[in-house]
Amino acid sequence: MQNVWVWVAGGVVVGFMLFMVARTLSSAPAPSLPVQRVDPAKTDLSAYTRMVGSPGIDSLLRRSLPETTAARLVQIEKMVEDRELRDAVGRMQRMLSREKLSAAEQALLRGYSAVCEHELANPNGALVNLLAGLALADAADSVVNGSVRAWLGFQAGWLFQYHGLADSARRYYEAALSAANAESPLRPTLLNNLGVALEAAGDSLAAAEAYRAAVALVDTTAQDRDPTRVRDNYRRVSARFRGDRP
Repeated sequence: MQNVWVWVAGGVVVGFMLFMVARTLSSAPAPSLPVQRVDPAKTDLSAYTRMVGSPGIDSLLRRSLPETTAARLVQIEKMVEDRELRDAVGRMQRMLSREKLSAAEQALLRGYSAVCEHELANPNGALVNLLAGLALADAADSVVNGSVRAWLGFQAGWLFQYHGLADSARRYYEAALSAANAESPLRPTLLNNLGVALEAAGDSLAAAEAYRAAVALVDTTAQDRDPTRVRDNYRRVSARFRGDRP
């Protein structure tokens, strides 16, 4: 009789282990840590005063997704708007781990999660999601793949730049520019911030070219902060080559 109970107990243990293995294999793989982590306490305020844009949700991107997923992202956007950030992250983690989603759906969920982590002052958590999202976007068969990659790459570049890693920022901005189509509203933002990264690296000539390209894409009469900042950046750097003041 004792042997019977031993076999029963062993069967329960084995069954539980098989259940956990199956659950792990069916879950979304945990994204790897970024190659280069940032120091949350370190910020480049000089770069910040020259950068434009900031990490945020682009609700237009969800329109290419299945209707059910797009509707759920609308709900998550409302949670973010109401500052229910941790609840939003938890909900997206459950979707990623429990549901069979396309690469495009997972990429957007990673991007939305990154926005929440940024708002929660967790830049490395945001970068984990962004790099995972970029890998998924590369594998996605979607008409908006380039737009998603540009959006994710911009956010990664912005975070690296804000935390003083201009070289890493430059690489992500350049990749995002390659992914963005010619009409993308992100292009002037990416070009300006690429100029900031190049300027921080000491390449004033390349920075001036990036700023010049950004100026060509913004409203030259607008008095909003971002267009004004783009024009000021170009004037400041280009003045170095004219030998006068900005």
